[in-house]
Amino acid sequence: MANLKNICVLCLSALGDCINAFGFIGGLKKAKPNLDVSIIIDKRFASMFKDANGNDLTPLYPVDFKNEGLKSIFFLKKD
Repeated sequence: MANLKNICVLCLSALGDCINAFGFIGGLKKAKPNLDVSIIIDKRFASMFKDANGNDLTPLYPVDFKNEGLKSIFFLKKD
């Protein structure tokens, strides 16, 4: 993990799993402050990971996994 610069966490399951993953990401950032961490998350849960002003707490890539399935992840390639 010494050379790691970026991590993207794929979190598309239940809300509880997303919350646990967010805690894990907080631990990663504390252990390695220069690490860039982002999350691919189901759009139904994305609003829960924003501050009071609507800013992402960590970079988010919301996808419509419930309605579009894996196809929604392929659209991220454009981003």
